Amino acid sequence: MVKTTGPQSQSLKINEKSYTLPSHTMIIPSYSALHTHPRHWGSNSLDWEPSRWIISNSSPDTPTTSDALAVESFLQFPKAANPFIAWSGGERVCPGRKFSQVEFVGVLVGLFREYRIRPTRLDGEDDEVARQRLKTLIQKETGMKLLLQLMHPERAVLTVEKRI
Repeated sequence: MVKTTGPQSQSLKINEKSYTLPSHTMIIPSYSALHTHPRHWGSNSLDWEPSRWIISNSSPDTPTTSDALAVESFLQFPKAANPFIAWSGGERVCPGRKFSQVEFVGVLVGLFREYRIRPTRLDGEDDEVARQRLKTLIQKETGMKLLLQLMHPERAVLTVEKRI
């Protein structure tokens, strides 16, 4: 979702302050900043919390029965305030968006049905220390190339285990 000012300079107002962007300026949003900003995702924005995208019609206090199953749906942000733009947006949204989402879910279901992935423990580490090391690595050693990626993936060693 790259934008340019075109051949003319453009005025921009943010929080009551005005800025002038020179002509032929390319504007590229920081997807990693947007996708991890606490304003949108909460103080634990770097934690894996699938529940932040899921809306359920039942509360934890309400037991579900076969007659009254919980109905869950994915959180949909208003278009003007959507902080998740992995496939771009608007008229130029990625035409493969839905296909890639369905394919991604199918691959993950197939993988995690039989396997689990966990950080490989280094000498002297227990599972919790290994998880914290990996979380710190993700937080401090990721950066933008073309897309967000680990700068040193060889240091994020994982073990794939067959489920019992």
